Amino acid sequence: EYTRLVQRARGGQQKDLAWGKGESIPTVNEYLQMCEEKCAAFEYAIRVGALLGGATENQTQALVLAGNKSAIAFQIVDDLLSLQPGSDDYGADITEGKKTLPVIICVGSNAVNADRLIELLHSDDPSLISKAIEIMDSAGAIERARQVAETLTDEAKVIIQNTFPPSQMRGILFSIIDYGISRTT
Repeated sequence: EYTRLVQRARGGQQKDLAWGKGESIPTVNEYLQMCEEKCAAFEYAIRVGALLGGATENQTQALVLAGNKSAIAFQIVDDLLSLQPGSDDYGADITEGKKTLPVIICVGSNAVNADRLIELLHSDDPSLISKAIEIMDSAGAIERARQVAETLTDEAKVIIQNTFPPSQMRGILFSIIDYGISRTT
């Protein structure tokens, strides 16, 4: 099982890198699937924890589903953090040509300057990186990507809420889920 999930994670990472090198723009659903694949190794940890904790099969599946949604939200936020001036990896995704969710949303909405955004991918010039971010921001793509992350987080919490009774452990799960979208680094 671990080998299968690691291979799935590697496949997601390979997609991400290939999209960065290529010219095609994935769909939102393809991007979300890639994020889930990149985080597949976490599923193993969830399954092991569920097994050791005595979870039922239904509870295990709920934890996996909530974990996958949380992992995708975490990845979206990771992409958004690289668009913030002063971040450790400011503009790195743009320089690498990655097709992150804000890029996909901006291009998919046929926003003004979406073609220019594509031209700016792979740039390492700070002023061009800023221009790319400005294009995504003015198109509302950054905010829409954040909303997707928040929706996924809310869905993960509903899954946990509907599966586990109120308890300290459920509260801890909520805290872990919330951390994924509230972090600033």
